[in-house]
Amino acid sequence: MENNDQKIKNAFSKFDYEDLENHLYFSLFSNIDGNRTLFPELKNMNYLIFISGGLEFFDKNNFVKTIKSIKPVRLLSEIEQSKLKSKMNLIL
Repeated sequence: MENNDQKIKNAFSKFDYEDLENHLYFSLFSNIDGNRTLFPELKNMNYLIFISGGLEFFDKNNFVKTIKSIKPVRLLSEIEQSKLKSKMNLIL
């Protein structure tokens, strides 16, 4: 991502996983690069997971339970895409 006003380049990590059996696609984004954030409105969240594809096969409750069982995870919150003000930052 490049900030046009200051010409500062940022690099945010992104990891993808495709669940072929259930037709699901997961993207894990780092929200922080140094002192910059990909989604400034979510500055307290270090990582974001976007899930797309065959959501009719997605067991949300099991996913939440599994993620919450990971010790370093301190907060898990569902965010509606329509409420993300900075979603244009994802356009590459």
